[in-house]
Amino acid sequence: MSERQDTHRTHTEGATDRPIRIAVVSDLHTMRDGVGEQPLYGLRLEQAINAVNRERPDLVLLPGDLTESGSAPQLRDFLSRATSFVPPVLFVPGNHDVGDKWTPGGDSVADTRTEEYEAVAGRSHFAQVIAGVRLVAVNASIMGSGSERDAAQWRWLDEEAALHRPGLGVLMIHYPLFLERPDDPGGSYWTVEPEPRARVLDFIRKARIRLVVSGHLHRPYVLTRGNVTFAGAPAISFGLPPESQPEGWTMITIRSDGSVSCRHRIVDHPDRRQESLPVGFPELEAG
Repeated sequence: MSERQDTHRTHTEGATDRPIRIAVVSDLHTMRDGVGEQPLYGLRLEQAINAVNRERPDLVLLPGDLTESGSAPQLRDFLSRATSFVPPVLFVPGNHDVGDKWTPGGDSVADTRTEEYEAVAGRSHFAQVIAGVRLVAVNASIMGSGSERDAAQWRWLDEEAALHRPGLGVLMIHYPLFLERPDDPGGSYWTVEPEPRARVLDFIRKARIRLVVSGHLHRPYVLTRGNVTFAGAPAISFGLPPESQPEGWTMITIRSDGSVSCRHRIVDHPDRRQESLPVGFPELEAG
C-alpha cells in the first residue's frame, strides 16, 4: 500500500478530546462482471477494505457511486461487500446509483431511481451521531429538482440545522459543492449547481459543519474555505485521468486541537504494471 501525506492542513472549530480518524472510500462502481478493467473493481475494493481494517479508523464513509448502474443485484452485492469493513460504515448514493444530478431545464430520473435505491439500501439522506462525529448525509442528485422528494430533503436539512446535535459536524455528499470557489459557475458535470449549492453552504454555516466529504472526481480533492475543510477521495474503481491517476482511498484525521489532515493511499494491484504508476499523487494545496 503506497501513500503520501497531503500538505493540506487547517485548524477548525469543533476540537475533539482525541483524534478522530475517518476512512473515505469512494466511487466503488461495484459489479461482479463487466468488460475491460471493470472485473478488477471488486479486487481493488477488497484490497482497500483490508487496508482500512488494518488501520481501524473510527468510521468509514462511502460518498457515492457504490455501484455501476444502481440495479438491485448490484446494490445487494455492494451491501454484502460492505459488511467486510470492521469499523462502522455509512454511505450515500451517487449518480451511478440514482441518476445524474438535476440541471436547470433538464430532466432527471433521480427521484424514481432514489425510490428504487431506498427499497434495497435504505434512506438516501440521514443524520447519525457516531464515534464523536455528527454526520449528515445527503442525496445530491435530487437537489434543486423541485420535486416533493427534493423539498422533503430541504425541510429535513432545515430541521437538522436547528437540532445542534453533539459531535464534530461532518457532511457527506457525492458531488463536490465546487472545485475552486463557492461561486463557481453551474453547468458542470462535476459539481452541485449554484442554487442548491448556496442552500447547502447556508446549511453548513447554520449546522456548524467543519468537514465536507465527497467523491465523484475520481481523484483527491482538498480545499479550505473559512473554517471548513472540503475533502474528496480518489476512486477505488478507476482514476481520472485513467493513465495518470492511481486508484486509492483517503484517511482523514481530525486532531484534538481541531486541525485536519488527509493522507491519500494508493491501492497497489497486480493488474497494473508498476512502471506505469505515478510517483504519489499530485500536490494539493489549500487556498
